[in-house]
Amino acid sequence: MRGSIPLSSAKKDLHEVDLITIKYSKMYKLIKELQNLYSWNQFYQERKMKPEMKKCQAQIKAKKQEVNEFKMAKKKKGGKI
Repeated sequence: MRGSIPLSSAKKDLHEVDLITIKYSKMYKLIKELQNLYSWNQFYQERKMKPEMKKCQAQIKAKKQEVNEFKMAKKKKGGKI
């Protein structure tokens, strides 16, 4: 057909989009988990629940490290975040 994209090219484009979506979905998931932890930390702070707050802050620190490692891996591969 005139003006249509060859099938092999269309499949390639869809595959590239899927890979990008997967990469960003992982980052999206990490950020959402971090936001959830911050909300819980605020909840614990307002109620002066120190043991729970300290545990949550440790989880926040670990999740931030995970986000940073993900970003560094992306930079090493030469891709943007």
